[in-house]
Amino acid sequence: DEKDYSFDHLDPSQLGQARAVGFWEASMLYQLAFSEPRLDLLSNISQLPTSVPIAIVHGKHDLLCPMEFAKDLETKLRASGFEVEAEYVEAGHKISNPPVLEAVRRAANRFAKRMYEAKEKN
Repeated sequence: DEKDYSFDHLDPSQLGQARAVGFWEASMLYQLAFSEPRLDLLSNISQLPTSVPIAIVHGKHDLLCPMEFAKDLETKLRASGFEVEAEYVEAGHKISNPPVLEAVRRAANRFAKRMYEAKEKN
């Protein structure tokens, strides 16, 4: 049973929230992409310890941030020596989409388990 992520099926009761979120995200994207200095998430990557685990959760149907951006981030992080867990789910942009939220929970639980097990060893 495939979910329809097109705008034709937007729940009218959520239109106000969608407009508010859309305006905020568009404003942030404009500021980060076109203001000087531009934000480059990977410019200082060498200053981060590669021992920090990274999880990427991205909706395959995200219209605001295309999946190619997340895959590029994953590739660059791996090439820099980071341990990266990436999960691409059947969802759109919002973390409140059940597939995204569940994937974030799974990643957080995996990291919490690893931290707990490491602490138990010491």
